[in-house]
Parts: sequence; C-alpha cells; structure tokens
Amino acid sequence: MTIDELTAKIDAGLIDLPYLVRPGLRRYLIDGQPVGHFLTALLANDLAETVWRADPDNLLLLKDFMLFLKWHAHSDSYGTPEKVTAWKKQGGLKPYSIAVDSAGRRGGTSAEPESEPSPTQEQQEIQRDLDYEDR
Repeated sequence: MTIDELTAKIDAGLIDLPYLVRPGLRRYLIDGQPVGHFLTALLANDLAETVWRADPDNLLLLKDFMLFLKWHAHSDSYGTPEKVTAWKKQGGLKPYSIAVDSAGRRGGTSAEPESEPSPTQEQQEIQRDLDYEDR
C-alpha cells in the first residue's frame, strides 16, 4: 500500500471517533508525532492509565477506540509502550510504503523514503485548524 492508501484507511476510521482526538491521533499514526497522556496510555495498552486519563466522553468510547486501532491502524503503532516509542522514532507510516513497479505489482517495502507529497486540501485545512488552536 502507498502512504496515500494507508492514510485514507486511517481517515476513514477517524470519522467514528470524537472530533477533538482526531487530529492528534492522525498525526501520531501517519507521522509518529507525540500525543497526549490519554492517547499514549491507550496506544500503549495501559488500561488503568487510559481510564484514569480519559474524559467522560472518551471513557464511554473505549471500545470504539480499540476497534479503530484494530481495523484502521498499523499493528506496529500500538499495543505496548515499546511499540509506541518505536513508532514515534521511525516517523509513523513512512517506512511502510510499498514500492509499486510500472506494471502495478507490489515489490516490497521501499528502502528509501518517498518524497514528501503535496498536502491535500483536507490536510491543509486540518493544519490551519491546528495552527489556529495553537494561538
């Protein structure tokens, strides 16, 4: 799968999660950016800390978060504290893009990182929202 296909898979699942956690979780899964205490505990599979850090709305949606991770997130991005640390260190999905030859056959994991694609309109809007929230 290409980065765009993996990103689309993540975006499709984020629709079912609370609006306020979507940008941070998306940045973590795609780019390996750090997230807050609640998401870090959830991703690291630390139930006690996840429950402790969750707000009332997110607490009710723990099952939805877990279903999202199972069906939309890369399995190396969650499950243990070590996986979370490694995911951030490697920069998220970048190493997992699959090289496709001119005939459309998958060749394997690309050894070299892909060039950075131009942000889509949606990505630009998300970035504007994030920049606005930082003010």
